[in-house]
Amino acid sequence: MTSPSPICTVADGLGSPQATTNGVDVTPGNIIHIALASAAGADVWALSIIGQDDIVSAPTITLDNTTKTATFNAPASACSLIVKSTVTNGGSQGVSFSTTFKVSVLTPEGHRLLCSNERLEGNATFGWITCQNDIIRAIGGFGKTTKLTNGQSRTVTAREEIIFCNPDGGSCSITAKFAPETGSRLTVHTDSHASPVGPVYVAVSGNGHNMEDPASPGTFSSSVLLTNPNSTVVWDWNDADSVWVLG
Repeated sequence: MTSPSPICTVADGLGSPQATTNGVDVTPGNIIHIALASAAGADVWALSIIGQDDIVSAPTITLDNTTKTATFNAPASACSLIVKSTVTNGGSQGVSFSTTFKVSVLTPEGHRLLCSNERLEGNATFGWITCQNDIIRAIGGFGKTTKLTNGQSRTVTAREEIIFCNPDGGSCSITAKFAPETGSRLTVHTDSHASPVGPVYVAVSGNGHNMEDPASPGTFSSSVLLTNPNSTVVWDWNDADSVWVLG
């Protein structure tokens, strides 16, 4: 009797079936089609989600044991799932065979999220570390955190940077990255320990690019002034318009 194989293919919407060896990336909101790569000897087939990222609500899988096909609706935002496929033959021993694979909706920056119970599902050779290393290589590390006090300045060099400013009644200045790339983000947190707490003065320059003004959303200028204490402002780089927009 032929030993059945639990290995599956995954099709993104109307796309062609893809091997699951190194995981499959799918389109948010699409109907995802799963099928056994070979149904030979697979009398009973079962699919279950055994791992997921920390936010997603696992979708319901609809399975047809006659055609050995299944579908589910991909979530509308970035997510990752670990799916377990189990097949059982009809022999007297009722032997079962299982495998797992990963299905992901990528983040806007093109990264896969990590899952609970993840091992080699996303990369058959290196496993889950490729998710981490892709990000580290893309941004030169997990971004940079800088603290500024009165009179200090900072020119951003990292793809993603968080700057804490405590001018304590004085001022700080920040210059955005000269050549931002896709996915660049600048976060500025203003603080003031002055007593009583008053305005802070943090000048942020776009370094040749316009920035959206948090005091007047929709208005762009070459530099903005932050004066609200204990607040956080996030700018994301917009490739299409070559400007910094509020995140």
